[in-house]
Amino acid sequence: MASNYSNIQDGTPEDTRFLVAFFRNLLLGERNELKNRYLHLGYDRLVGGAGVDVGNDVGISESGVASLRERIMREMEADPTTSMSRIASALGVSTRHVERLVAALKEDGFVQRTSAMRSGRWIVAR
Repeated sequence: MASNYSNIQDGTPEDTRFLVAFFRNLLLGERNELKNRYLHLGYDRLVGGAGVDVGNDVGISESGVASLRERIMREMEADPTTSMSRIASALGVSTRHVERLVAALKEDGFVQRTSAMRSGRWIVAR
């Protein structure tokens, strides 16, 4: 089993790659492959170094967030009655990620929602 801690007596090094991949999937809507075999210590050695590669940079760059915000606003302009789940599906990210970005867009004054939640419309201010 992979560990998120070090055990010096047992010779088990800390390995958080699986946890990082899991949380990137959960929080950022990424689609890192998570399989039980990746949990085994030494899996990288068994398969010649192929394992869970989550890279060095955790998160989305500022330009990536700006691009997603722009794409969200375009989706809202194209269909003012669209839902966050439809936007998430169109952009290939999680609904929760879209909710966070839309909250920031609202706070910054770029978008607002009129009327009730289900029958409302998006207004995009450019």
